[in-house]
Amino acid sequence: MAFVLGGYIEGVHLKTRFRPSDELRSTYTVRIGTLQPNCLAIPFEIVDLRPEPELPLDDKLVKVTQGIHRTFEVMSQRNLAALHEVIQDTGWRDRLIRASLKAAPQAGEGWRLGIRVFERDEVSIGHDDISEYEVMRAVRDEDAAKMTVTGKLIRADFEGQQLWIKHPQTNKEIECNYLAEIEEQLLDARRDYIQVTGEFTLDHDGFPMRLSEVSLVEPLDLSVMTVDRVVIGDMNLRIAPPLKIRPALDEESKQLLIAEDVDLGVSVYAYTRHQLLREVEECLVFLWTNFVEDESDPLSGDAQSLRDRLRDRITRGG
Repeated sequence: MAFVLGGYIEGVHLKTRFRPSDELRSTYTVRIGTLQPNCLAIPFEIVDLRPEPELPLDDKLVKVTQGIHRTFEVMSQRNLAALHEVIQDTGWRDRLIRASLKAAPQAGEGWRLGIRVFERDEVSIGHDDISEYEVMRAVRDEDAAKMTVTGKLIRADFEGQQLWIKHPQTNKEIECNYLAEIEEQLLDARRDYIQVTGEFTLDHDGFPMRLSEVSLVEPLDLSVMTVDRVVIGDMNLRIAPPLKIRPALDEESKQLLIAEDVDLGVSVYAYTRHQLLREVEECLVFLWTNFVEDESDPLSGDAQSLRDRLRDRITRGG
């Protein structure tokens, strides 16, 4: 985020691939302070490490520091339009969003990231706050000609902007041509299951054989999802104790993520973790509406038992 804001302030020409120069890295270095035992706070400052630096509180460094704080502030307020105050240029703004999402909690993680700079109040964001920005990032991926494929990363050609994954069901290699701006995502991926989203070409059996214009590469995340609150429309549900579900890959296709909780009657699937969390939330709303609030018809023994468990764990707020 510091390099993106610094590049924007310095008027760096933005190409399809943004690689901070050594000069930019030195000018806007994020320096971590001394960590305190048993404390999750991480002190930091943005400093100029060039041989002949500007003053410690140079205006540009202050602007970058305040810009990071303001970015998280507008995200916590779910105010998309306010991001124009931070960066007016669409390309730079998109990169700022991508950088901030890498630091933020992921789908189903029950923690929040807070930041405080200078004398400003602390602001914090959770996954609920950034879901709109994830949607913005994936707008192109929701096109009908897009699909997400899960496979094992075999090799990558950075110069040719290509990668190859092995489909777990067919064991065939899938060639993928990726967009330059996602190269950092590829570097973050491991030699294990990854998810690749792009335009697809199918073989005669209906399996993907090639993906082009790949716009998203992510490691497959099967860590526990925590759901303690669901807000959809005018429905505001609180779950206590929180629902904890560990996603699993379906055994047959190795493409679908499955989330199940027998106690609350949740059983859903989706192609990505973000979609899976949304399915869980919508399932809880459906169960609450049809088994708890709708008392028009008598319930069978199993259904009545589910209603009781839902009432024990879930309350509806205003």
